[in-house]
Amino acid sequence: MAQATASLQPLMHNILQVELHEPTLQHYSDYDRAQFLRNSVELLPGARGWSGLRLYLQTPLWVLAALGGAVLLLACANLAHLGLELDQEANDRCRPDADIALTGSRARILVIATNEDLTILRQTRALLESSINQPKEIQAA
Repeated sequence: MAQATASLQPLMHNILQVELHEPTLQHYSDYDRAQFLRNSVELLPGARGWSGLRLYLQTPLWVLAALGGAVLLLACANLAHLGLELDQEANDRCRPDADIALTGSRARILVIATNEDLTILRQTRALLESSINQPKEIQAA
């Protein structure tokens, strides 16, 4: 990590030098220019990277996950009221496209293989690509 950070510092310095010639920075005093040039690159491991969004959503997401778990627990506990009898051994094995109901159950309980994560990934990617490819005038609106 230190080696990567050190190798990026010259690139960062060159970028800052170029930016100083931008019209928006022409009004900077000598002191402000010196302070601007003192900026540097700081690399963080991806797993521990800083994210304001993560900090903002961490507690609500934990609450949502806990509520989802509680709803699933209550739903599974109340299957008998619907005449459904779950075969716990079959459920523990949890093969896709399997019937996990006991023989005496009124209805079948099927495990259906899905790829929600892949669908979410594809939709997020399409959304990001569409927002990146929009002209700046549209993004500002």
